[in-house]
Amino acid sequence: MPHRNILFRQLLPNGLSPLVVLLTMQVARAITLEATLSFLGLGVPVTEPSLGLLIAIPRDLARSANQ
Repeated sequence: MPHRNILFRQLLPNGLSPLVVLLTMQVARAITLEATLSFLGLGVPVTEPSLGLLIAIPRDLARSANQ
């Protein structure tokens, strides 16, 4: 029982923060890679959904709602 206590009270909470940072950096890297490929003309076609479109559409809606 003490090993389980150490695991849940010490190791998991301290390991969660680096995991969140790593996942955030990986998402940013994926978006940058897709944008770079699209800039070079090697990205997905305009008719296909992409990370850039998933970000741009709500942003445009928010801008039009503020006007």
